[in-house]
Amino acid sequence: MFKGDPLYDEIKSELAPFITGVIIADKTTRTYNQFRKNFREWNQRFHKTLELSETVESMQQPQTYLMRQISACEDSTDKAEKLTIVAVMNLFRYLALVESIGVSILDMLVLLLVANGHDFHVERAYDLPHIVHATDFRDLDNCTLADKIAYLKRNGLKKTSSFINRKLRNDIAHIDFHISKEGKTSTKSYSRGVNTNQEINMFNRVFMMITLVLSDSGIYKVYSESQKN
Repeated sequence: MFKGDPLYDEIKSELAPFITGVIIADKTTRTYNQFRKNFREWNQRFHKTLELSETVESMQQPQTYLMRQISACEDSTDKAEKLTIVAVMNLFRYLALVESIGVSILDMLVLLLVANGHDFHVERAYDLPHIVHATDFRDLDNCTLADKIAYLKRNGLKKTSSFINRKLRNDIAHIDFHISKEGKTSTKSYSRGVNTNQEINMFNRVFMMITLVLSDSGIYKVYSESQKN
C-alpha cells in the first residue's frame, strides 16, 4: 500500500538495523529474552489498543452527521455551535489516538532500541532508585512523551517518531485551544490555526507505515518463538 512512498522508505530504512539486530541476536542472552517477553506483552496490549482506536474512530459518524446538518443550517448561531462541537470532537479524537496507539507504538520502539544496546535511563522522583535503566513497559510508565520522542530521534528514528505532534497533544490536554464561530481551531502553540483533520491523517498514515514495516520484517517471529516457550 505504501511501498514506493518516500516517507515509508525512510521509516523502513530507520527501523531496519534495529529490527535486524533483534532477529540475528544471540537467542541465549538475557537482553534477547527480555525483548521477546516485551514483544509478546506489546502484541497483546496493541490488539486491545486497536479495539479502543476503532471506538475512537467511530466518532467520525456523528461528526459526519453534524456536518450534513451544518451544510443545511440557516441559523448562524446554531451553525456556529455545531461547528464548535465538530472541532472539539476532532481535537479529543486526536488526543485519544496519541494516548492509545501513539504511546503503545512509542513504548515498543523504545524497547526495540534498548534491545539493541541503546540505554534509556528513567528518572523516578518518588521511588528508589531514582534513576533506572529501562528494560520493560513498567519502567516506561514513569517517562514523559517528550523523553521518549527525544530518545528515538537521538538514536536515528526521526521520521518514525514524527507521527505524534507533541505540541498539539499538550495544548489539547491542557485545554489551551480556541474554536472560532467558523469552526477554525487555534491553540497555544498554533495561534494562527491548526488543521486537526490533517494531523489525524498524518498520525494514521505513519502509524500504518510502521506496522507494515514491522509486519514485513520478520520480527513477529520473535513473538512466535515466545509463544512456544
